[in-house]
Amino acid sequence: MKKYYMLLVIMFIFVNMAFQGKEVQGQESRSILQSETVYFEDKNLESGIREKLNKPKGEIAKEDVKKIGELTLNNKNISSLEGIQYLTNLKKLDLMFNKISDINPLSSLTNLVNLNLGYNNVNDISLLSNLVDLEELRLQYDGIEDIISLEKLNKLKVLDLSFNKLKKLEPLRHLISLNDLDLYGNEIEDIEALSSLVNLTTLTLGENQITDIKHLKNLKALKALQLSENKITDISSLSNLVELTDLYLNGNQIKNVSPLKALKGLVHLFLSENEITDISALGNLENLKNLSLDNNKIKDIKEIGTAKSLESLRLTYNEVTSLEELRSLKNLSILNLSNNKISSVSPLSSLANLKSLDISYNQTSDISPLRSMPELALTNIEFSGNPIPTYVFSDKYSQELALNTLSPYIEEAIKQYYGEYRQYWNPGILNAEKKDGKYTFKVRVETFVGAHNPPYGIETMIITDGYSGIKVEDFKHEDEK
Repeated sequence: MKKYYMLLVIMFIFVNMAFQGKEVQGQESRSILQSETVYFEDKNLESGIREKLNKPKGEIAKEDVKKIGELTLNNKNISSLEGIQYLTNLKKLDLMFNKISDINPLSSLTNLVNLNLGYNNVNDISLLSNLVDLEELRLQYDGIEDIISLEKLNKLKVLDLSFNKLKKLEPLRHLISLNDLDLYGNEIEDIEALSSLVNLTTLTLGENQITDIKHLKNLKALKALQLSENKITDISSLSNLVELTDLYLNGNQIKNVSPLKALKGLVHLFLSENEITDISALGNLENLKNLSLDNNKIKDIKEIGTAKSLESLRLTYNEVTSLEELRSLKNLSILNLSNNKISSVSPLSSLANLKSLDISYNQTSDISPLRSMPELALTNIEFSGNPIPTYVFSDKYSQELALNTLSPYIEEAIKQYYGEYRQYWNPGILNAEKKDGKYTFKVRVETFVGAHNPPYGIETMIITDGYSGIKVEDFKHEDEK
């Protein structure tokens, strides 16, 4: 009997040990499984990861997230990045427009080449110092004051630090691979640290506290330079930058623009809101297409007529009286001369490509020289604030009414051409006639891809209104230049 009981005890011990062994093994398996699972504190971040993995349910394994090389989660209301540290093969990460303040989880993502953290609350960027392979970094609108952590990111080619609270730029001195640097909207006074960045092609320094730009003179690769809304008076150092095509100097205290005559490659030049009186030096700019000179003290526009490539010219709020110099600008399509002292617009009648004209608030009483211009519709002329006969205003109003009536047919014609609806603006009636009881209108409009995109094209159509109703009988498309 004793042997029988002893046998039962031994069997019980073995069974119990086996059970415990399985339990321990199960616990170990669960522990291993848990260690291989990624937990995301922020449900919006998790949702974005699941969408990227096409895995709406179930646990997310570390091996899964290692497959992600690019991730874009703009405007997802993300506040915590916990869990993202396991995406160790990420090369491109875009988290713009979120609510992120702590970027500690990013410090281990050393394969990142492109990182966008703009429009968050990331005012401490010290942990970015580990990301030495970064080539593009965007940190706009983040409240950043200190950028010392960027000084060793010497592979950076694109850096956006616009709209922060920066005063000192010393950490940028050795980032000589930079091609594009945006520092718009900070509190910068001294730009000496930028003098070594000789590979820059685009530099944006608008809306700062800069007075002295002599340290830019050696940045000879620059093609686009933005210096608007500063306190600059002397631009002589810019004469070295002969590769420039785009130059923004509006909103400064500039009087002398003669250094710009050396910049033969300029295409777009913005000089509004300065103290300029003499613009003769700008006549040398043979490639200039877009020139803005609003709000200066210009009376004489002599020499500007030699800038024969001009397509758009703005001279509002000056003291211009004569337009004779503009006769030779045959490529002009947009001209704004409002708030000057102009009495005669006759010189403009030779501008066959002019499509939009603003002569409001001048001293003009006769716009008849403009009425026969082939591309300039009456509805595209702004002439309020002038002593012009009432019937001219009535004519314009009648054409605007006609365009309103034709609008549904214009929209339908655009849809038929593109295969979808497109927005349009700047409509004009180039010609209108009545023959044998039928009205014929030649209408031109500019089409848009979207509300905030540049013009897509110019559409010209013949629309008739006769006994059989309104019809679009001809439609021609021209790409916007």
